[in-house]
Amino acid sequence: MGWRPVDRLRLGIGERVDKTFARVAFKERRTDRATARDPDLIERLERLSAFYDDADAAGRLFPAPPEIAPRTDQVKEGRAVEVLDLSWPTPYTPLHADYAEALARCPETRQARARWFRRPPPSPAILCLHGWGGGQYAIEERAFPTRWLNQIGFDVVLPVTPFHALRRGRQAGMPAFPSPDPVRSNEGFAQAILELRSLIRMLRRRGAPHVGVMGMSLGGFTSALLATVEPELDFCVPMIPFASLPVMMWSKGEQRPARRAAVESGLTLEVYSRPFKATTPLERALKIDPARVLIAAGERDVITPSQYAQDLHRHFAGSAMVTFPGSHLIQIGRREVFVALARMTAGLGILPPR
Repeated sequence: MGWRPVDRLRLGIGERVDKTFARVAFKERRTDRATARDPDLIERLERLSAFYDDADAAGRLFPAPPEIAPRTDQVKEGRAVEVLDLSWPTPYTPLHADYAEALARCPETRQARARWFRRPPPSPAILCLHGWGGGQYAIEERAFPTRWLNQIGFDVVLPVTPFHALRRGRQAGMPAFPSPDPVRSNEGFAQAILELRSLIRMLRRRGAPHVGVMGMSLGGFTSALLATVEPELDFCVPMIPFASLPVMMWSKGEQRPARRAAVESGLTLEVYSRPFKATTPLERALKIDPARVLIAAGERDVITPSQYAQDLHRHFAGSAMVTFPGSHLIQIGRREVFVALARMTAGLGILPPR
């Protein structure tokens, strides 16, 4: 494809913005160095691996979702689209004492939240899952083309991930979830999945004939994980996802003191990855038809390189994949992703043909 000089400039700027964000988001913390030097680190990882593998096998990590009755506050009334804010107590019960303690320190994350751009029913719904550090409604309704999605026929729902936006309390810096710590990450994802599954059932009770999911970055990973847990999901679009949290964390830590200290203690990527297995999409099978999965990657993405999306595409054999020329944060050319979404959902009979 031929690009004008200004387009090439914007693409280059996008890569630089990604690199700057990555330096801040993945900055090494003192707690990381202390953990890496823990003489019992490998033994702890092995214990957590067994703990979460057993919880997954027994159905305790991803239990059946309960019905919810959210509090509903009207933000905007309109004939075409009504905007509603939803909130409800999380149905998730911590499995590990460390995660119970994390929730106790941040009670805001015990309250699940979502904003619903509701068309006249019955309309299919799309859950749009934000990235790491996101979840602010005013930003997310622009990060996802909410108005356009409404216009082509979708209800749009913007859930807030645990420990983000309205659910993060007074916490400073980047959100506490996801984390290099397997307890915080496994149970944060388990909590997010349970809340999403309960939300899907509520939307169906209130008239949505189909419910699917699209996510960006962290949201892309979460949407892929959801598709390995929820059999009643009608479609799934992971956009600029990572496919394995420990692989991404390991790669970002290269040449850093904590990583070197951990390796000197005998830690390998294989050992570090084991406790995350139960919440890693690459280690799980789809619960939905792969023809209902569309994976999207940015060709100049530095934060979650396109290789991650390709790995997910290969693992979800039979899924579709689309790329756009831009980066993670400056998504030049991303229109193709949303065109492909509209085309796929029309082909599945979820939206009328355009």
